[in-house]
Amino acid sequence: MFPFPIRGLFSLLPFNSAPIPLDLAARAIPQIESGISLIDKAVSSALPAALPAVGVSPLQTWLTIGSSIWLAGVMIMLLYSILTIIRLKRQLRSAVNVEDNIHETANLKTPFVIGLLHPQIFIPAGLDPEERRYIILHEQIHIRRHDPAIKILAYFILSLHWFNPLA
Repeated sequence: MFPFPIRGLFSLLPFNSAPIPLDLAARAIPQIESGISLIDKAVSSALPAALPAVGVSPLQTWLTIGSSIWLAGVMIMLLYSILTIIRLKRQLRSAVNVEDNIHETANLKTPFVIGLLHPQIFIPAGLDPEERRYIILHEQIHIRRHDPAIKILAYFILSLHWFNPLA
């Protein structure tokens, strides 16, 4: 998630900030150098060595395949989000502007905020006036906290880490 290393006594890799060499896949005998010998031995012994006749490490082939799969996953996630936004925009065509940035429509089940520069609140039609007031206040807090921008950033990070079950 960060394009720079965070170094320190309590970081995950306190000894060597670059444990994986850039030419790892091209080495005849790939190995990592984290500074923690137990981890180095365990990981390095699991890495495949290059075949002498071929001269290319199988790790390089697997990294290429893995990179292609990862990139395809990122593209699928981003395409899915674009298609979802297009479908939502079509669904919101029937919305009626009732106040500044507040719109009502009958085909919504739940209220939400959409938009970065000019956020718009969409609420279901036919709400009780008291309930409507509380919902609008709630959605306005989302706008004040910049939740639409945070949601887009979070989805972009999720798209990059789609393979991670913890994401």
